[in-house]
Amino acid sequence: MFIQSVPGLQAGITVIFMLLTAESSAQTYDPAFERAIREAIPQPARCAITPEPLFYCRFDSALEGSVVLELAATKEGPSASLTYEYSDPKGAELLNIASGFFRSVGVDAKSLANCVRQSHTVSSEMNVGDLTLSCRYADLGTRVTYEVFAYRRASPSPLLLAGSDDPSIRYGE
Repeated sequence: MFIQSVPGLQAGITVIFMLLTAESSAQTYDPAFERAIREAIPQPARCAITPEPLFYCRFDSALEGSVVLELAATKEGPSASLTYEYSDPKGAELLNIASGFFRSVGVDAKSLANCVRQSHTVSSEMNVGDLTLSCRYADLGTRVTYEVFAYRRASPSPLLLAGSDDPSIRYGE
């Protein structure tokens, strides 16, 4: 009753709800990543969505337990984790599948290969278009693990750039 008689307050509450709704929807992963994951992951795979939100699918060779591939998507971007026995030929096949997944979401093959190769000596990070690609490698004796993350770099706000006193920062240049 009281809120109806105060139009400014009513408008303010509406704006707050709109901002909350926009913020929560911005906290989800890109649905295109989910489609790319579902298309790339070998079958049978287990897929799920967690409250973070995180969408992932996991393939493993349950009988041998020697290969595990997980493809995932968060609001930050897509990722992949692959662990396999050196002696298992399925590992190279799944590394190619993970590569294809990253190509399908906009990472060029050469950049991905460079990132993965560099990760053998040191965890590496590189900019690829509007993504930051981060690669990690771990040698676990008879097993190897690769982790690759592709994060969208945040674009600076046009308002921040327009008001900047730094001459090297100009919006639209």
